[in-house]
Amino acid sequence: MSLGGDRDEPTAESTINQLVEQLIMDGVVVTVAAGNSSDVRSIPPASAPSAITVGGYSDENKFSPEDFDLYHSSHGLTADGLVKPELIAPGMYVAAPILPGTSTYEIAEVLSELSKAPDYLFGSLLNEIYALAKLGDELLDLDRETARSRIGEELIQRKIVATHYQHVDGTSFAAPIAASVVAQMYEANQLLSPPTVKNILVSTATRLGGHAAIRQGFGVLNARSAVDLAKKEIHLNDEVINHAPRIFGNEIVFRFHDDTAERVALVGDLNGWDRQTTLFERSTDGAWEAKIACQPSGKYRYKLLIDDSRWTEDPSHGFKEDDGLGGFNSLLQIERR
Repeated sequence: MSLGGDRDEPTAESTINQLVEQLIMDGVVVTVAAGNSSDVRSIPPASAPSAITVGGYSDENKFSPEDFDLYHSSHGLTADGLVKPELIAPGMYVAAPILPGTSTYEIAEVLSELSKAPDYLFGSLLNEIYALAKLGDELLDLDRETARSRIGEELIQRKIVATHYQHVDGTSFAAPIAASVVAQMYEANQLLSPPTVKNILVSTATRLGGHAAIRQGFGVLNARSAVDLAKKEIHLNDEVINHAPRIFGNEIVFRFHDDTAERVALVGDLNGWDRQTTLFERSTDGAWEAKIACQPSGKYRYKLLIDDSRWTEDPSHGFKEDDGLGGFNSLLQIERR
């Protein structure tokens, strides 16, 4: 008998993903950009099961998450049937350094210098360096205020926000933001390993209300909460603490890691969605564990109920489907042979 989700036949995509999985087994945390097309699923290496795949969102230059919007990140089922991404991080209006030695860098310097020049220097400076900004000779025929306005428009069009910085967008910037949080987590606790890091990131993320869960995974990256939890983490035996449902003998064993939980229940097709039938017990290693007898072949939906108030899909199990309520059901595919 085997466990899993609905899978396609293996494809050439699996080679890159296998390399990612090996890196993670060797102790490397891998964050990957989900991709920038909402009409296309994530592809390797973003589809690797153990990778932290990061989509994007825009804060719309506001502070309240109620005003945030999603970036057009790739999302949905991978070729293996897993749901990606796991997280979303800033993917629009990210201030990033411009690469020195490039034409963009030189133009940004010229435009910034012109925009800051006092009126008594503006004309002479414009004549001296305007060609470096590739603005065209017609700029010299404009009056001072119109020329300044044209330079301001160029700064906006080129998304230049400071002399050597410009706004950028894409999940290729969201993923390194997540990686920077991982680096801070390791500064707080050098004993963390990749599965523990991933578990902390997804358990501290928050979904954006009013937006489909399939597009944001567990939600917005929360740097402060992730680092705070990393400081406190003491259960580091990942092989025991963090793993998807597994078969041991004639039982299916579920594991869940949440040191703050007081009560955890397995609720789903496996027990008629009864909240009391299958309760987890805290093991000596710090994980929560539940066991059920092996079941007939079929697809089973389930959720975890934390402290009788918080529903979540199984964070260690990437096979899931929309629950119709803004979240996911985890999926357990049992195949008897």
